[in-house]
Amino acid sequence: MDLKMIIKRFSYVLLCLTLFILGSCTHNDNTIGDRAAKKWEDFVMKDLVGQWNPELIEIKPLVGQPVFSTTYPVVANCSEDILELNRDLSGSFSHFSLDCDQDVIPFTWSHILLRLSFTLENNTTYTPILVSRSPSILELGVPVKSVMPYIKEFYPEIDQLEQDVLDLLFVNIIFNKKQQ
Repeated sequence: MDLKMIIKRFSYVLLCLTLFILGSCTHNDNTIGDRAAKKWEDFVMKDLVGQWNPELIEIKPLVGQPVFSTTYPVVANCSEDILELNRDLSGSFSHFSLDCDQDVIPFTWSHILLRLSFTLENNTTYTPILVSRSPSILELGVPVKSVMPYIKEFYPEIDQLEQDVLDLLFVNIIFNKKQQ
């Protein structure tokens, strides 16, 4: 056997060995990364996934007492409104009108640090602050100014507040987890 043939075979074996080692390292790294991502996802989702009934609406600064507070309005003889967050990051908000017609608003959602993001089918995105969460309570907050037309229906006296006060206020909606 000549030297060229030996070098060629040796190079081939070395190339195969290198690819095998790199391939096995990459696989292990992905497995570890996948496990870490799964653990993080489980941690984030454990208190968020499920069906939530809105219970209370508060207008307040991020820290401090409510300026206005009321129970979430429920239409008599209708089912309760439900916010549903699914593990596959899909969700919906089921709302009942005064004549008990159900309107279902589908969305996709995500969680980044202390914010949830809801993207509707028309690509409108809402990003409330995740004020608090537990296995049974979820509290979301949005700046008052971003939902002012809706808030005026419930609290017409909000128009009497000064602009610098309004800048500090959030609408917090407190949800209770629906028992399955």
